[in-house]
Amino acid sequence: MRFISILLASAIFVASSDIALAEKEKGRQTSTLFKDDQKYWNRVLQKSDNSMPTPPPTPTTPPCDVDVDTTCALDDDSNADCSVLEDVTELQCSGCAPTTLCFIYTAAPCPSEEDLPPGMTSCNDFSGGPQMMADISVSNGMEILIDESVRAGAEVCISDGGAELPDELFVFINAPGGGMDPTANQLSVIDSTCSEQGLTLLQSYGALDLVHYINSCQGDNDCFVPITYTHKVTNDGPVGLTITDLDRNLNGDELDLLDGVSPADLRLEEGEMFTKEDPVVAECCTGAGLDMSTTVISEGDDGSICEDTDTVDVDKPIATGVPAPPDTTAPTPATPPPIVPATPEPTPIVPATPEPTPVPATPDPTPVPATPEPTPEATDPPVIAPVTPGPTPFMPPPGDECFIQVQTDCTPPPQFEDCDSMTPPRDECGEMVFSMGFRYLGGDCSNSDNVQDTQIFSCEDYQGGPPTEGEVSSFIRVTDIKGLGINYYTGFVPLEGDFELTNGGEILGANVNATIYSTDITTPENILQTMIIHTSCSQVTFLKDKYGGIQLLSFNNTLQGFVSCFVDLTLGFNILNAVENNEDFTVIVDSLSSITNFDDNLFINLTDQVAGTQLAPGETLSPIPTTVVTIDLSIRQQYTAFTTIQGSSLDGFFCRSTDFLNFTASTTGNPVDTRTHHVKFPATAPVGIPMVGP
Repeated sequence: MRFISILLASAIFVASSDIALAEKEKGRQTSTLFKDDQKYWNRVLQKSDNSMPTPPPTPTTPPCDVDVDTTCALDDDSNADCSVLEDVTELQCSGCAPTTLCFIYTAAPCPSEEDLPPGMTSCNDFSGGPQMMADISVSNGMEILIDESVRAGAEVCISDGGAELPDELFVFINAPGGGMDPTANQLSVIDSTCSEQGLTLLQSYGALDLVHYINSCQGDNDCFVPITYTHKVTNDGPVGLTITDLDRNLNGDELDLLDGVSPADLRLEEGEMFTKEDPVVAECCTGAGLDMSTTVISEGDDGSICEDTDTVDVDKPIATGVPAPPDTTAPTPATPPPIVPATPEPTPIVPATPEPTPVPATPDPTPVPATPEPTPEATDPPVIAPVTPGPTPFMPPPGDECFIQVQTDCTPPPQFEDCDSMTPPRDECGEMVFSMGFRYLGGDCSNSDNVQDTQIFSCEDYQGGPPTEGEVSSFIRVTDIKGLGINYYTGFVPLEGDFELTNGGEILGANVNATIYSTDITTPENILQTMIIHTSCSQVTFLKDKYGGIQLLSFNNTLQGFVSCFVDLTLGFNILNAVENNEDFTVIVDSLSSITNFDDNLFINLTDQVAGTQLAPGETLSPIPTTVVTIDLSIRQQYTAFTTIQGSSLDGFFCRSTDFLNFTASTTGNPVDTRTHHVKFPATAPVGIPMVGP
């Protein structure tokens, strides 16, 4: 075309110019033929190794070609894509009682009494508080709902066969492992009615953090949902390759997915696939999304390097149609535990299924069988908090060769039939008394709580009044007010200590002077507090009345006998080897302990009384181990005792049994005094109370 264009554009050229152009074109064609011929001979010489090889042309596609594909699915029967995840908006369980409560055991200590969260009635730590491993038992007040051994980070779920949980849950946390030295670590009471502010997700309740609840009015609300990321690496190139790096980053948390994988599983021929499952726990109560990126780097057999990255982002929308709880009532949630993946066994190489290339009249190729899957080792389920376990205590395996049982019995004072029928004292004094018992609480006159007329009762403080804390004692002197020299009590009394006013079997005077001194030198400069107290009971007088730094606990008169707020109960522990008619099943008693909510004796350890005792089949330990506890009958209260007996067989098998005692003291239909909150009775002597006279 160029030659023709030149002729058309240059008609004035002479014939000699035409000849010159023709010669030039002939030379170009000769050069082209020479180059083609040279390429031919170069290829021939290279094949016969008769000359130095020339570099092959650069391919448009590198030989090493790797692809990674990551998917996310729920770990449940639906196996649904993670895009269906929604954040929980009903953080508070309220409106109706739950049927299921699930907690994460964190081994955290109790909060202070003033910091108890709504829904937690009480919490007490013992012996340093909960440990990283623990035995947890939860009772509904009548029976044990769960009794299991756990490690920090484990989930503990409480249910009652689909029924609504009872109003109160008693949570007992013991040191694990049994043996000769059982230790109670924490006792708490949780109000599970979900009334008022209710229970709140991610809130800490002592050693337990609430993470999941189910009830009929709010449905299923779970903060932590198990999910699994599946990472598939495929060799898409024409040469074999070896995976050298496979890393994932989930919300900034990096993980080497090749940790623990056999090198043989990382070799991929053309079309083969390596699969790695990555179970984690999705947080659904904090609004956090899930940002996952996976990067693979491989080396081809020819030395080339190739890599690929895939990302999967999951934004959890707020569930629609469910109102969020008011911020003003929801306590600040505890910091949720971070996502910590489990380390599952790798899935072995499985050849990918290539796209078929249609070839006429060619039969289907015989498929190459997949590499058989190795038997995976057992792995722990994913946890939601990192755990740094301490030394694992010795815990012999439970076996059928050891049987031991314990039953806890309560024996009341003689005037009562049983501990459930104990009625409160007639706490209003009805006539003049022979004695009065007081407790020294300390504190100034503003602590007074009684209904005596101010013209009869008087109180004056000096030097700030009596102390209220510390291991201190004060000197207390109680006399008549008429100057008759009658001394009803004189002596040092420690804080929380008791003392009694008496008159040698005679009636106390109608009024007494009670003076509290800093020392036993009873001079005016040492006075801390002085009072005039009416003691004839002609004015309304109740047990638990407070007069400055002292409180009335008992009185004794002809009409009512001896009346006190406190009674002593005896707890007995019946221990039995439950095997019968088999001499081979002797049991050795290792330990006996009981966690109670009695004010003066929360943890009872009777191991010293029973350890080492051997019981033949069907034999009961005699004498029965007992302990005496004191309770306050002026207050209506439910008392509990959770008892654990541990033993072992002669050949070393370990066994354990628990029992739960529960009774309510001060059960009566009588009204409760609105001022004192004590049960109120007419001033008449109850049957069985001895009368003490002059």
